[in-house]
Amino acid sequence: MRALLPAFAMSLIYILDLCAVAVCAITATLEAQRRELDLFGVTVIALIAGIGTSIAMSLQVRWLIAALMGVITGVFGGVIRDILCNEMPLIFRTDIYATAALIGALLLIALDTMGMTHNIALICSMFVIVAIRLVAIRWHIHLPRFRAYE
Repeated sequence: MRALLPAFAMSLIYILDLCAVAVCAITATLEAQRRELDLFGVTVIALIAGIGTSIAMSLQVRWLIAALMGVITGVFGGVIRDILCNEMPLIFRTDIYATAALIGALLLIALDTMGMTHNIALICSMFVIVAIRLVAIRWHIHLPRFRAYE
């Protein structure tokens, strides 16, 4: 059975979350620094989604539940950040956000199941989440929009 994250890692998560809120609050009106904020947000969602999936896996829940817990953990941290910054949350736009977290969570579970060292699998899955988000931001790749029939 995998051990839960050590106490210093949990406090690091809280510190990073507070830093994200502080950065968002400071730079909410400065459009020129928007790219740095996006990069920080991409890194934070990868970290939080990976750790959420790891904790769920350590509780030995089924793979689908572990993946969904990772996605929920990562995405709703961003929702809270966006609400505090008085912006529309990314999850409610067409950005590839939760999809990247889901792919990363499933990759973490697959690599862990295949016997890869858990920490290396966690780093690989976080890298994939960051890569998907950065590619989507750079080339303006979006999910299709739902259009109601009139």
